[in-house]
Amino acid sequence: MKTTFGRLFFTMAAVILFGMVLLGTSFGVLIRNYLFDEKESSLRTTAQAVAKLAEGYQTGGMISGKDAWSLRAELSFSAEVTKADAFICSATGEILMCSCESMSCEHLGMAIDKTYLEKVFAKGYFVDTGVISGLDQAERYVVSVPIRDADTEQNLGIVVVSAPVAETLSVISETMS
Repeated sequence: MKTTFGRLFFTMAAVILFGMVLLGTSFGVLIRNYLFDEKESSLRTTAQAVAKLAEGYQTGGMISGKDAWSLRAELSFSAEVTKADAFICSATGEILMCSCESMSCEHLGMAIDKTYLEKVFAKGYFVDTGVISGLDQAERYVVSVPIRDADTEQNLGIVVVSAPVAETLSVISETMS
């Protein structure tokens, strides 16, 4: 026969262990949600800043000449600081400029899906995670905002800013270990 102490001790130990596992799991979920929300907020701020920058360089709906060179330099610098890739697309979805180091990068001339463009224009921004087909093979956070003419509110294009999901997941795994 077991004593009352023995039965209560193992019961209390099991309850405490279960509580600690539950607390650890909920803490992990909270950290994950916080980091994802923080990353989304950071990318949205970057995308909005790049959209304002691109709108300032637009002349008659076009970016050309010295303005294109200046905008590209600022776009590359912004991407390097934020550790995110940025693409400036026309209102038809053609990628006009990207933050790659190379002036003749493979992304130029590629096109964004029309339904994606419509979502960005309708909502004013669009947030998603996944693989951007044709642009990257790794899963990424993607935030897109429209470039709008300040006077006419006409859609001039969109800015797509993305960052690898693996980066945030590595922070989570380092925190949990």
